[in-house]
Amino acid sequence: MKEQFNPNLKKNKGNILKNIFGICFVWFLIFIFTFYIDGETGMILAYFALFSAVISYLTAYLARKRINISFSCDEYVRKGDKLKVKITAGKTGKLPLAFVDLFIKTGEVIGGDEKHFKLSLSLKTSEEFEFDIDALTGGNSRIYISGIFSSGFMGVVSYPAETEMQSKNIGVIPDIPEINSSNALFRAVNDIVVTSDDEEQDSPLAFSANSVAGYEHREYIEGDSLKRINWKLSSKRSKLMVRLDEASASVQPVVIIDLCHKNILNQEKNIQGAFALLSLFIKQGIACKVYFKSENNDLQCFTAESEESLNNILMTVLITPSENISHFDESIFYSEKACAYIMFSAEIPEKLINSDFVKANKDNIHFIVADENAVTNSPVNIWNLNPDNCFRKV
Repeated sequence: MKEQFNPNLKKNKGNILKNIFGICFVWFLIFIFTFYIDGETGMILAYFALFSAVISYLTAYLARKRINISFSCDEYVRKGDKLKVKITAGKTGKLPLAFVDLFIKTGEVIGGDEKHFKLSLSLKTSEEFEFDIDALTGGNSRIYISGIFSSGFMGVVSYPAETEMQSKNIGVIPDIPEINSSNALFRAVNDIVVTSDDEEQDSPLAFSANSVAGYEHREYIEGDSLKRINWKLSSKRSKLMVRLDEASASVQPVVIIDLCHKNILNQEKNIQGAFALLSLFIKQGIACKVYFKSENNDLQCFTAESEESLNNILMTVLITPSENISHFDESIFYSEKACAYIMFSAEIPEKLINSDFVKANKDNIHFIVADENAVTNSPVNIWNLNPDNCFRKV
């Protein structure tokens, strides 16, 4: 059998005081019965109560190494859906167990609750059951077993189970909004990309063996992808021109996603804004470099050049735990030579905004903050994604 209790119950403490009070009351009644009503029957009751307490202690102590509990669930869930978690509880050996207290904790993105289940495996070797968790906010979260305790049937003694405490990262997929290409932020970055592209093409060293090429072009042939048409060059030559190769790194904008946050709503907004903008870039035929930090603060770099690659990057970001991730510093801009840098951050460190590199290249660096009040009176380009899915300059 299983019984779900108040999620706010404290592990291994719950109702111990109440149980102790109840047992003391039982012994008080036995004392009254023995000395004032029937001494022989009272002694039988006293021995039985003592025997029950010993058995309760032994079953709780011996069972602590015989408990095995695991859970399984999907790695991803869409925001607003329910995540189904399947619990499998088992024991080794044939001897009966008394009770098992199981505590399961969830991250804030999927509720932030602690659920308490009381199980009994006295007459069977295993039990399975399911429960649902609401996916409230987009981003990364975690579900883990925070406590397993072997409890005697009298409820007084309880021992931590000597077994592995399972943990699993969960990615909650947010709704990615669509951004219009007329958006001011996109136009600003697109102009930089086109200008950089032209500079690469017009350079006398563009096709030198010792230089880095931008794009090579040929005339449009029916069946070519419209995403590879260079509209600006086509207008100059009065005929459609198609890019043959990928852009060099120097003409690809870099999108930096700062996963460090103090508020899960800011985390979700950053992810929505970053991937909405990346999706627009891809639709316009602009490949991007995407940077973020792993759980160990190692720099991760991916190239977003198609919807499939962008979806893979999103899944990787969502499954990356953010608890121990630190903010980016100025060194992130030295890792890649790019025509433009776009950083999404819940709150931008003042030291980064006032760094020499940012001041010297402020026309090519754009910061997007989740909270428009996070930064004020800054000389650099700072934007905010408003509720209408439009980037507005702060």
